[in-house]
Amino acid sequence: MLFRSGGTGGPNYYSFNGSGGNGGSGFGGGVFVEGGELTLMNCTLTANSTSGGLGGGPGNASGGGGSAGQNGQGVGSGIYNYSGAVHILNVVDAGNTAPTRSPDLSGAFASTGFNLIGSSQGATGLSINDFQDVPANLGPLQDNGGSTLTCEPLQGSLAIGYGTSAGRSEEHTSELQ
Repeated sequence: MLFRSGGTGGPNYYSFNGSGGNGGSGFGGGVFVEGGELTLMNCTLTANSTSGGLGGGPGNASGGGGSAGQNGQGVGSGIYNYSGAVHILNVVDAGNTAPTRSPDLSGAFASTGFNLIGSSQGATGLSINDFQDVPANLGPLQDNGGSTLTCEPLQGSLAIGYGTSAGRSEEHTSELQ
């Protein structure tokens, strides 16, 4: 890299043999939390992805040499909690992809249980009442009835018949009966 601000330059012959810059990181393909408080109840986070930026190529103005920069990391494609308070209840967070680590959750969480987490790698604060490191076995995003497209749990999914009605509104609780 050459930077000159004012003044007098020397000869106009330069050799750059430096390395390329590193790529930026990608965090939280579904949800990214930086500060504050977030409560997620009765949510499904699936098929989200993160990827880091590509590293720059090797410097090579003249004379060759240098090395390529590193690619950025992709982390926490379902939920990435950088610095907030995140409460989860009845959440399915599975089937997300991150090329580096922690595809589903990354950061500190306050779980009140009844969550299904595909990969708990990189997450803290999960409950012993959570299913951890198991596949969700969800169908594709489609119209399964209701006002919103959903990913219906397939036969054999641990999400079927699991969960709690605690925290649900009266309107939704009556639908379950």
